[in-house]
Amino acid sequence: MVVKEDVGAAIKAYKGFQKDKKKTELRGGVMEGRALTKAQVEALADLPSKEQLMAQIAGALNALATKIAVGINEVPSSLARGLNAYTEKDQGQSDAA
Repeated sequence: MVVKEDVGAAIKAYKGFQKDKKKTELRGGVMEGRALTKAQVEALADLPSKEQLMAQIAGALNALATKIAVGINEVPSSLARGLNAYTEKDQGQSDAA
C-alpha cells in the first residue's frame, strides 16, 4: 500500500481490514526513505490527523488571545478600583477628623 497523505487514517483502515480478513500481517513500512518497524507504523496510526492538530493549535491560539485581552482589560479596572479605594479611605479619614 502506498499512501501520500493522512498516513494515520490509512493505517487505521488497514488495521480494520486486517482484523476482518485475518489474511495479512503488518511487518513494517517505509516513510521518507527510512524503514519503519511494526511498532513505529502502529504509533503513526495513534497520532491525531492533520485537521485535529490544526484545530488544537487554533484552540490554543484562541485561548491565548482571550487571556491577553482579559489581562489588558483588567489593568484599567484594577487602577479604577485602587483609586476608588484610596478615595474612600481619604474620605473616611476626613469624616473622622
